[in-house]
Amino acid sequence: MIFADSFDAMTSNRIYREGRTKDYAINEIRKNKGIQYDNDVVNAFLNTLNK
Repeated sequence: MIFADSFDAMTSNRIYREGRTKDYAINEIRKNKGIQYDNDVVNAFLNTLNK
């Protein structure tokens, strides 16, 4: 699943950089909603986070 991989890649530590914050990843996902990520998937993800 591309969406989950993207979130994991942004928030995980890598050899070449430290992981970004959860807020950073969420903002990037929101910014690319409907462009890179499916609207319904992003909405479901954000609803889950708000619970």
